[in-house]
Amino acid sequence: MLILTRRVNEVIVIGDDIRIKIIGYDHERGHVRLGIDAPRTIIVDREEVALRRKQKGTIYVRTGQSTSDNDNGGTTGEPSGGDS
Repeated sequence: MLILTRRVNEVIVIGDDIRIKIIGYDHERGHVRLGIDAPRTIIVDREEVALRRKQKGTIYVRTGQSTSDNDNGGTTGEPSGGDS
């Protein structure tokens, strides 16, 4: 595991296509806000959402919509098949 230190508004680059920007940090709550810019072919989820999706066998189809802090955990796609 690579461990990096970044400040607010600094960016981490993964390969040529993925950029992760540190948007904010709430010291009192210990929360970090990240902005992730990735190709539409890559699904980005919080770990618990990805595990739940994997357990249910849910398949996500890219819609091109951008979501934030919603019930699907930040995935930019809609479930197709499987249980909703």
